[in-house]
Amino acid sequence: MAIISSYTIGTPTLDDYLIGTDDPGGQGPTKNFTLQSIINLVSGTLGDNNFYLSGISSNSSTGAITFTVTGGTNQTLTLGTAAFKATTHFALATDLTTHINDSTQPHSLDSIVGAQSLAVTKLQGITTNGTSGQLLASNGSGGLTFVSDQDENDNYFLSAVTRPDASSNNVQFTISGGGSNVTSNIFGEAAFLSKSDIRTDVKNNLVYSAADFSFLGDLATKNTIDSGDIDDGAVIDQNIEDNTISESKLKISNTEVAGYVLTSDGSGGFTWVLNSASNYFLDGISKSNETLTFSINGGTDVTYTFGKGAFANFGTTGNDMAAGDHKHVLAEITDSGALAGKNTAGTNDITNNAITLAKLSDSSATNGQILSVNSSGNLEFINASAVAVPAARLLPSSIGTASQILRVNSGATAVQYVNLQVGASEFAVTNSPTAGKVLGINSNNDLEWLDSATAGIGNDTLTSAKINFFENTLSIAAGKIFVANAQGTKFDSVAMSGDVAIASTGATTIQNNAVETAMIATSAVNNDKIADDAVDADKIANNAVVTAGIADLQVTTPKLANDSITYEKLAAEFTTKAVGSTISDGGSMGINFTQFGVFEATMPSSGSSGITLTFSNADIGMTKVIILNAPSGSTYGGAVAFNQDTGTATLKRLSSDNIVKTANAINYIQVTCIAKSGNDRTYIYTVGQAQ
Repeated sequence: MAIISSYTIGTPTLDDYLIGTDDPGGQGPTKNFTLQSIINLVSGTLGDNNFYLSGISSNSSTGAITFTVTGGTNQTLTLGTAAFKATTHFALATDLTTHINDSTQPHSLDSIVGAQSLAVTKLQGITTNGTSGQLLASNGSGGLTFVSDQDENDNYFLSAVTRPDASSNNVQFTISGGGSNVTSNIFGEAAFLSKSDIRTDVKNNLVYSAADFSFLGDLATKNTIDSGDIDDGAVIDQNIEDNTISESKLKISNTEVAGYVLTSDGSGGFTWVLNSASNYFLDGISKSNETLTFSINGGTDVTYTFGKGAFANFGTTGNDMAAGDHKHVLAEITDSGALAGKNTAGTNDITNNAITLAKLSDSSATNGQILSVNSSGNLEFINASAVAVPAARLLPSSIGTASQILRVNSGATAVQYVNLQVGASEFAVTNSPTAGKVLGINSNNDLEWLDSATAGIGNDTLTSAKINFFENTLSIAAGKIFVANAQGTKFDSVAMSGDVAIASTGATTIQNNAVETAMIATSAVNNDKIADDAVDADKIANNAVVTAGIADLQVTTPKLANDSITYEKLAAEFTTKAVGSTISDGGSMGINFTQFGVFEATMPSSGSSGITLTFSNADIGMTKVIILNAPSGSTYGGAVAFNQDTGTATLKRLSSDNIVKTANAINYIQVTCIAKSGNDRTYIYTVGQAQ
């Protein structure tokens, strides 16, 4: 078969292409199924034969995981923690160097079963310890059972294997038991020969006569077997020797071609065809959560995805697919929308642009008609001419842009938004405009296009005397500016004075030492406006430097006065005490080195599972005191252990005293972290009791 990518790509047809599989009974020929029939089977015809994984739960105390399978007869499969262990976890022999599933690595019984550990109930079929005097006997199903003395007549055992005749190869098996019953069976040499040896011996020693063939079938005289000699469905996998069916044994209608694949010819035989869109095969089945995906390869690859519902039963429970008429309360529908519980839709329930013409009660309209309410109170499309609309109420067909004006159009049929444009034709002027002329008032007080010289606005003609808001005596000089007069009626030309000077170039400058405090806005002086080293101690007010003004890690040892760190300045991890409640049997108490200086707790009053003191956030040099009280009026029977929340804790005890657990005892434990590596810590500790 050639590389699959070399074949042409076609379009799949679900009803035409087949998937082959062995007959379920194991006796018939291979059967073919169309892809569509497989989809139909999965989609609903399986009924109660469909099973699906409906839940996974765990037991926190045992670690067992339970898989719940629903459909048909519900089932559960519970797997203990060993089911999730690597095979190396079960290796008990000390010399086992490879995985346990390596058949070449033997185990002795002693390496698997400890001394005195194989109880009676470990035997197959035995569910009780039995009673005194009972015997073990076979239960006939590969297991054992206890029987009473009176049942011993039902017990048989192989008592002897002998050779009754020294001149022959016969072997005698003697069976005893059943009271006084003794039986024997003699087996000849052939009973211990292989099939091939028996066939060879028979072949070499048998002599046939014509009469001997009278009982033989039709195949006895044939040298080969053709299709007519084999019953349909008679050849199964067990009848065919490995690697014996070659191409010549298959019923193929054409000659093989390199790169072609073998497929059915539709008449019970095979044919060689080019791998194309007509060839498909099931490439894989994948699962994601409760969804199965079937990948079909060959031709154009396709996938079919089936959700949980495709494998569910029909019914009314939470895991079933609803069949027939059924009702649900709104609370049971998790994906219902906001409209699900409403009988009417308000304005906020309708999105913008959602009401189209088709959504109106009268959707039959022609171009130019308008929507109106008729005498019956219903919507109706009518011609615009039927409605008298004053011209003042007519709006343009579209909204204009900023700065546009509303104007009657050229046909005087509607109004429109247009740009504000005033041309020569917009004025009632006595003459026509030409380039260079300006619009002015003539001697008759009419608008007229005039030459600029005639209008008195030629070059250098527009003096201050021509402009009424300038003083007639206005003089222009370097460094002067136009300023309104005291009356606010005219402009004067005045020179700059005060702290600000202006040059003829327009440059403005502030005089030296002219910027006073009042001239600087609040918060206007930022870091960029302050020269380096300009702020000295005299510029900082008393009590002006607060915590936020000091950068992290900037207060060094020289900045601290001797004896300036008092007890009140120490953190809670050095000055506070945590008084905990009684620790439960099998529980723990957290010792966080960054929270408190002293920890106190009480042992359980009963139980023997032990308690644990768990360290966290310890650093080198940190020391903590733990007050561990024994229970009042009783002795705690469990052990006291030390641990760490992450990494490994190594503890070295310096004192000779042990933790006392007798009633009312008080243990004082001092723990110091002396080393760390990653998450690992090393501690030294002492234990003592008040004297």
